[in-house]
Amino acid sequence: MIAKSKTTTSFSRKTLFAILVILGLSGCDITQGTEPAPTRILPTAIPTLAIETDLPFEPTSAQMPNEGSGVCDHPYWPVYEGASWVYSVYENHSGDPGPSYEETWTVWGVEPVTDRTQFQLKTSNTYDDASGTSDLFSCDQSGIYNSGLEMLNSFGAPVMVLPTGGNFYPGFTWNRADGAQYLLHEYQVEETPFGVLPTITFGMDDPFGMGTVLYKYAEGIGLIELTISSDTITIVKKLSAYSSGTGNEISPTPYALPQNTGEALTRYIMADIQLGSVYDYYLASSQPEASEAIRRWDQGIRVVNIGSFERKVVGNYGWQITYLGSDQYINGMDVQLSDPPVVNTPAPANLPPYINNVILRNDRSSGHLIIWQDIFFQDVDGDANYVHYRLVNITAGYSATTQDGNITMSTDQVNGTMLSGKWVCGGGTYDTTLEVVIYDMGGHTSNSVSYTMSCN
Repeated sequence: MIAKSKTTTSFSRKTLFAILVILGLSGCDITQGTEPAPTRILPTAIPTLAIETDLPFEPTSAQMPNEGSGVCDHPYWPVYEGASWVYSVYENHSGDPGPSYEETWTVWGVEPVTDRTQFQLKTSNTYDDASGTSDLFSCDQSGIYNSGLEMLNSFGAPVMVLPTGGNFYPGFTWNRADGAQYLLHEYQVEETPFGVLPTITFGMDDPFGMGTVLYKYAEGIGLIELTISSDTITIVKKLSAYSSGTGNEISPTPYALPQNTGEALTRYIMADIQLGSVYDYYLASSQPEASEAIRRWDQGIRVVNIGSFERKVVGNYGWQITYLGSDQYINGMDVQLSDPPVVNTPAPANLPPYINNVILRNDRSSGHLIIWQDIFFQDVDGDANYVHYRLVNITAGYSATTQDGNITMSTDQVNGTMLSGKWVCGGGTYDTTLEVVIYDMGGHTSNSVSYTMSCN
């Protein structure tokens, strides 16, 4: 166990808070000023991403300005007066358990200011900061920023917390005021303690020199999980309770999945595809359950009780598959699937191969005459497997031998294909007549075709 003084412990809590609300600063003591960064020029409209996406979750009311919240009502961080988030925090220091405590965030003072909205975010914890501290945030149409004095003193401009939502995709990046970059790792639909929701996971390496930080936000809720990991410390924060500030208290109600969670989610996704026409989104997803749903969909499997469900926006949760006439999202195992459609494959015709034609080609590229025999044939069963050549006649004074060959069975034979024979003339002038037949796996013999080759 590593002993820590009160001063050191207090700094750890405040450093952690700074990382949470700022989403990472450069490796420096935040009480010391740094050279200001260039002033940020505010955009006049929501920026358009260069990549088009086909996401299954359309813009919801959580993405539009609401009275009292303005543009701070972000789809992944809905800001309302009085909204609060309660987190359970666990620490581990060099392998030894650290403190465990609760931390609470509360929004207050939401008000419009010129071209933006601002609000205060108060944070307190049960470990060493019961009274709490507040920091100033602001929002415009480009996203949510930390506008506190520490940020302005350190960077000379507000620090972006979240850019405008609705177009997140894996690989999406955005910059802090100092030019450091965040990378979005995942956009997926998953089971959370607050329902099956779209989530984004993003991170940045080495804020404060503490290692890697990963943030997970859920649509309509906010930050639900944060992990800081380095060689000496691990800090995990998980959301345990959330109040939207609109009188809607939301406590964790784990999604009641049956034993096979993956199967339930696969069926949920199939219902989402059928109701929301979001096939392309799930086709691009890396989720195993999505891949399985796509595989079944491509087989022709469908939800047979789709009339029992509907797809709609539920409160701040965004798009959900619910029971018809209800706001309750479904248990995936209630989704009933059809059997794969029966494909009536015709029985083999059990017919012999048929040779349509033989075309001869003279080739002198090697310096000697080679005659290629292109044999065009068809086998409706696709099982032709052997070709036989018979010497019918050759100019007197000359002799020759023929060599049969194997044929690779293929469905190409059904509609017609070709194989080539090779005759090396050697020296002299003479004519040779051959007869060719083809056999198949059923023991059938094709028609015979004769042709004469002239060597000179």
